[in-house]
Amino acid sequence: MSDFLLKESTGLPMRRYWVLAFTLVTLVLLAGGHRYYEMEAAKLSRNKLQTITAIAELKSAQLQEMIKDLLLNTELVARGPLMANALAEMLRDPGNEGLKAGLLESLKIRKQLGLCSDAWMLDLNEKTVLTTAGTSDPIASPVISRTIRSVRKTGKTELSDLFQVSDGRVYLDAVSLAKDVRGGPLAIVILRSDVTTSLFPLLDFWPVPTRTNETLLVTRDGEDVLFLNRRPARPGQFSYKREPMTKTHLPAVQAVLGRAGAYRGKDYRGVEVIADLRRIPGSPWFMVTKIDEEEFLADAREEALIVGLFVAFLIALTAAGLATGYDRLRASLARDLYEAERQKLDVQENYRLLFESMLDGFAVHEIICDAAGHPADYRFLTVNPAFERMTGLRAADVIGRTALEIMPETEPLWIERYGHVALTGEGVEFTEYSRVLKRHFEVAAFRPQPGRFATVFMDITERKAAEEKLQHTLADLEHSNKELEQFAYIASHDLQEPLRMVSSYTQLLAKRYEDKLDDKARKYIHYAVDGAIRMQTLINDLLAYSRVGTRGRPLALTDAHAVLGEAIRNLAVTIEETQALITSTDLPTVHADASHLLLVFQNLLANGIKFRGKDLPCIHVSAQERQGEWVFAVKDNGIGIEAQHAKRVFAIFQRLHTREEYPGTGIGLAVCQRIVERHGGKIWFESEPGNGTTFFFTIPNPGGAGG
Repeated sequence: MSDFLLKESTGLPMRRYWVLAFTLVTLVLLAGGHRYYEMEAAKLSRNKLQTITAIAELKSAQLQEMIKDLLLNTELVARGPLMANALAEMLRDPGNEGLKAGLLESLKIRKQLGLCSDAWMLDLNEKTVLTTAGTSDPIASPVISRTIRSVRKTGKTELSDLFQVSDGRVYLDAVSLAKDVRGGPLAIVILRSDVTTSLFPLLDFWPVPTRTNETLLVTRDGEDVLFLNRRPARPGQFSYKREPMTKTHLPAVQAVLGRAGAYRGKDYRGVEVIADLRRIPGSPWFMVTKIDEEEFLADAREEALIVGLFVAFLIALTAAGLATGYDRLRASLARDLYEAERQKLDVQENYRLLFESMLDGFAVHEIICDAAGHPADYRFLTVNPAFERMTGLRAADVIGRTALEIMPETEPLWIERYGHVALTGEGVEFTEYSRVLKRHFEVAAFRPQPGRFATVFMDITERKAAEEKLQHTLADLEHSNKELEQFAYIASHDLQEPLRMVSSYTQLLAKRYEDKLDDKARKYIHYAVDGAIRMQTLINDLLAYSRVGTRGRPLALTDAHAVLGEAIRNLAVTIEETQALITSTDLPTVHADASHLLLVFQNLLANGIKFRGKDLPCIHVSAQERQGEWVFAVKDNGIGIEAQHAKRVFAIFQRLHTREEYPGTGIGLAVCQRIVERHGGKIWFESEPGNGTTFFFTIPNPGGAGG
């Protein structure tokens, strides 16, 4: 037995098992960390791609709206009954200066309202009759000549390609053919838009902070792809770039070839990018919205660093734990060896050999009790060389002396703890900081014989310092995240002020000049106000979404039935307008944030009313207790949701319908999901297209069955 213990105490066969255990644990931690990183990286990439797609959709819609407005205004000038009659009269009587001045004033008003940069009316010989520009010749580019020929041939209102004139600015013309009452050609109307100040700023605008974003308009020109907008080398000057169609790796070439959606490849700079490709309906243009792959993957790399540091910490902690366990086992084996060999050999000799061979500090003490029998001090009987190295105290200076003589600042708790071991024989293990030595020690104490105790200890000061450094690092990271969240709130809040100014002054303009505005002007003002309101709604919804995890109230007992009643009162106007019927069973009292639960009910009821079918909306709310939680159900008789959209329903900005069909920002259900998850529950739905939808969500019930 003693031979076996001696062999084990050297660590030769036993160390292999500890190394094997450490290797297996390390492999498991590395595999788990890698898997977690892959999941988080994929999630971050999906969110970033969704942001790029949403921005591309927004810009595409705005560009289509701009094209639509330009074409509509051109056609109204060319073919509006009043304008057409006045134009025909002026062409019959060129000397009628009053009529000419009236038509010119109408064109100038459109220019002042920003509906165009300049306007021309040409006769059928393409000679200028009226113009708001400083030059009477609108045909500054072969592009316009081609467009006029096409319009005279087809009779339709058409857009020209983008073209650049001598002043360095880029323009887009809408051309329409004015006709007389018999449908015969009468004149040519041209409305010109300066896209240098209207289109390009729209394309360059990016609603979220980014370093490498770029939005390009491209079109096919023979065997080349033509970049219609490039960032200018000098203010007010724009250049064009061509690339051959053979460079199929370019996102622009892929867009022209008909590819749509997300694409990864090298752009014209030779830089890897992530792009959204889409065609602009009603035009020969394609839009490429992209950012550099380096920026796209920045969040994933940061996540990899965090995961790597955490896994490294766990590996280090595992190594420290295994090393501690290994050392403790070695100490235990040393004790067994000491007791076994004491029966055969000279106790003093073996005691000396054991002490001198140990790597950990080792000391034997005699407890000193007071008159009442309580431990008052302890005396050093012997120490090993490791003790001297770790404490800086020489054996000759401590042996025979008490702890209070050597170190007057010795903690009374230490004396009491060691006295308990010496008097009762119950071993202890603990970690302590010595104020005298200014070091951290991990100590194991046991009783070799009554009235005495032995200590085996190791210096863990460096390990403690590493742990404290890691805690500071984690605290700094949490502080940085809170500051970033506060910055996002302030930025979003400040975005609302210019929107309120646009909306207020636009409505003030409509009120002050009400008797001077026609129906079209009122409609344009309505568009501006509606856009500002929709943008403000989107920002408010985003703020609500971001505040779910940070601005919530503490969970408390909440009457769900009363909260539902408040949600119904908040939606009273909508319910009355749609004649909706809302019913419910008795709802329970739950442990929840009342304000957040109100948002869940209100969003689900509003969705049930908004996405109604042919029948009047009918919504029923109920709750059922199940396995330690309450399961709430909100059932409607609306249009339902197809199964293919199940993953998109709770994603932010994901809309299943166009804004013209059903208004909204696509954030409501995402807010519901965050609120329910904050309460420790989950949310899902069951639906059949045409037969309504039932949304379910759970709230834990700690006091219920199975809780």
